[in-house]
Amino acid sequence: MGNISVELRKADTKRQRADLHIFVDDRKMERKNINVNTPVNFYVGPEKIHYELVINQVLKDQIKGYVSVPKGKLPPGTPSLETAQETEVSMVNLN
Repeated sequence: MGNISVELRKADTKRQRADLHIFVDDRKMERKNINVNTPVNFYVGPEKIHYELVINQVLKDQIKGYVSVPKGKLPPGTPSLETAQETEVSMVNLN
């Protein structure tokens, strides 16, 4: 899926929202108060391929969700995601 890292900064289980740092292509994006089922859009690589991160659940020090990319938009040489467009991701706060 490329060089993407997600760091959980804060998990609010009561309001079901989170603060994240998303690291893509040597850049850091900070997103605060992301509600459950709200897409976070970002672009990867020199081709600026559109990726989307969605949080489905906020737990204590953990979030669950997926990252998706449009079908057929991957650059040459990238592994195909055609059979799994949405990959479930569990992220744990390492702090």
